[in-house]
Amino acid sequence: MLGSPQKEFSLYLNSFLKAELGKIYHAIPWVYLCKSLNILDSRKRRYTTFPPQDKLALIVLKSCTGFSDRKLIKILNGKLQHQLFCRVFFEPEKLDDFIIVSYIRAQFYVKSKLPECPAIIARSWEPYFDQPNALY
Repeated sequence: MLGSPQKEFSLYLNSFLKAELGKIYHAIPWVYLCKSLNILDSRKRRYTTFPPQDKLALIVLKSCTGFSDRKLIKILNGKLQHQLFCRVFFEPEKLDDFIIVSYIRAQFYVKSKLPECPAIIARSWEPYFDQPNALY
């Protein structure tokens, strides 16, 4: 028996947060990375489906999964956990333009400061390290 939509969504969200993908999601300092990478939130441009954090999440998800652009969009359309990671929901419409992944990836490489990313992530994760000077 199904409950209310809010309760069902809450169950999915809690499941996502406990899963490996949810843990990765919480470990990433999204706001700081978006600012550092200078990701724009322009509504005048093509492919504005994704706000800046969601664009970054899509690229991180692609890296985590190793999927091609086409397969990533296919999986994103079908798996709620992947949609939660990217903070997008396509039901009942589906995203069918897999070229959006290439477009977003190009935005990162053209205007971003990629060398700053490891430092931002390291500062964010510093409290979790017992021995910050040890190499693993």
